[in-house]
Amino acid sequence: MISHTSFRADVPIVTLGDVVEFLDSKRKPITESERVSGPYPYYGANGIQDSVAEWIFDEELVLLAEDGGHFENPDRGVAYKISGKSWVNNHAHVLRPTNEVHIDYLKHVLKNMDLMPYITGSTRLKLNKSSAERIKIPLPPFAEQQLTAAILDKADEIMRKREQAIVKLDELAQSTFVEMFGDPLTNPMQLPTAKLEEITIKITDGEHLNPKFTEYGMPIVMAGNVLENDVELTLAKKVSTEDGHKFRKKCKPEKNDLLLVSRGATIGRMTIVKSSDEFCLMGSVILIKVNLSKVNPTYLTTLLKFPHMRSALYKTSGSSAQQAIYLKDLKNQTCLLPDIINQNKFGEKIKSINLARKLQIESLHQSCNLSSSLQHQVFTTGLNA
Repeated sequence: MISHTSFRADVPIVTLGDVVEFLDSKRKPITESERVSGPYPYYGANGIQDSVAEWIFDEELVLLAEDGGHFENPDRGVAYKISGKSWVNNHAHVLRPTNEVHIDYLKHVLKNMDLMPYITGSTRLKLNKSSAERIKIPLPPFAEQQLTAAILDKADEIMRKREQAIVKLDELAQSTFVEMFGDPLTNPMQLPTAKLEEITIKITDGEHLNPKFTEYGMPIVMAGNVLENDVELTLAKKVSTEDGHKFRKKCKPEKNDLLLVSRGATIGRMTIVKSSDEFCLMGSVILIKVNLSKVNPTYLTTLLKFPHMRSALYKTSGSSAQQAIYLKDLKNQTCLLPDIINQNKFGEKIKSINLARKLQIESLHQSCNLSSSLQHQVFTTGLNA
């Protein structure tokens, strides 16, 4: 993220209101019950919300979240470009750039901008029009804007390809699952089912009180330390060894357990514990201690990633600003339960898929780091630094 205090000193600084026209008066919300399905995208604060039969815009524009945007987690997107026939609701500002600013450059500036100084509200953050107009952005010559946008677009394209590869590998794992066990939604093989709490030893979460962090001691894993294919222990905060063992009396993560993020920007992310190192958990992470005589951890994580299973998890989420997956509902989640021998065969089959997925995730992280470095450079020191 960049802020106006870190902009390059050699380029003019302008306000957003100087270089765009706000078309907010033309946007219009349509309640879900009144939407008629059609070919045109229906946009809101966080991208496409639906498809509708009519359109109100037909040009290249930049949308900037007004309320309901991920202002505290900008990696999830608060600004994006649209083109062609579309409909925009009242949760996103509609910006038409003037001839002074390249549209893709504007998109990248707003995507990478720290907008919190312009935000109002506490429970539901909002970027109103008068505040949005005051957002300061650097404005180098148009040719440099164009080159900057091309470089950052290329970095985004590389990340998209990595993300698409990960999705394809997930689909391959799920197709292997269906081949062996059938669709878990319809259960065509009429396999037995069980509640999640019946095939696990324990389902609980970590420490809810704010612990005292220490320089040395035991790692305490938070939501951000739960990665797609592993648990990040080296960068995790630490608590005293004494406190760590106290927290582990309630919630003792061990090898082959599942960790599930219960709230925050990565809600729903799951991983299998592969390390034998001792660590403890914060309350934003749920521990699913698998009964290995009944369920294979790889089988269970694949099952829980199916769309209808994810949907069931998210139905347990609260309607407040802070979503959460609740323990009592998770325990009652119904799971398809083939015999453990075939579950283990499935686990062996997708080892190579998981290895390829891990490599793609590592490449994605490298691409993200490169993109962040490029963004910082172009907006703070320039292309020739």
